[in-house]
Amino acid sequence: MQQPLWIELSSTESALKFANDVGYPLFVRPSHVFSGAAMNVVWTDDQLRACLEEAADISPEYLLLSLILSKALLKSKWMVLQRTERLSL
Repeated sequence: MQQPLWIELSSTESALKFANDVGYPLFVRPSHVFSGAAMNVVWTDDQLRACLEEAADISPEYLLLSLILSKALLKSKWMVLQRTERLSL
């Protein structure tokens, strides 16, 4: 199964470099969610910067430790697979 290019953010500069390397649009999301209010789609460097600044205002200590940036593939289907395990004690 193919997946879009993505990066775990380490700095605003790395986010901008990734964006300019792969192109827009991009999804910006916390690493623990796949959709919802915490996920944004950005189309420009200015929108990306604003999104990162907003995340810093909400949670400064986790800004670049928990954000994922991934290429938004237009006209594609998004599928999420989750696996859970049950431990027998």
